Amino acid sequence: MPNGVEIEEEHNKQGEQLTEKMKEELIGKYRICFSPSTMARNYSINLYVNTSKKGVVNVDVFDAMINLVFLMLIIFLLSRVAHFMKYTKNRLDEIDEKVNEIKDSMSKKN
Repeated sequence: MPNGVEIEEEHNKQGEQLTEKMKEELIGKYRICFSPSTMARNYSINLYVNTSKKGVVNVDVFDAMINLVFLMLIIFLLSRVAHFMKYTKNRLDEIDEKVNEIKDSMSKKN
């Protein structure tokens, strides 16, 4: 919206006026405070920063690529850990089987 900041400023002025009226009418009953809007101003500043510099888009794409590589690395490492855990579980199961075989053979000898 081309005049969003001006609309927001008018909105804030009206909000302050309404807040003052409410304070007068509800004096002593409630504590009332007005919080002005800053969304349009913040958005217009961010829009200006992102469109005023030619390198910003390239940096954003570069950051996205770095984040994607980082995510893939994390997924790879998690899969390696899962593989290791599965291998370890299988080996522990084999050891349990051997222990049970030894126990059976010892109980048969006694």
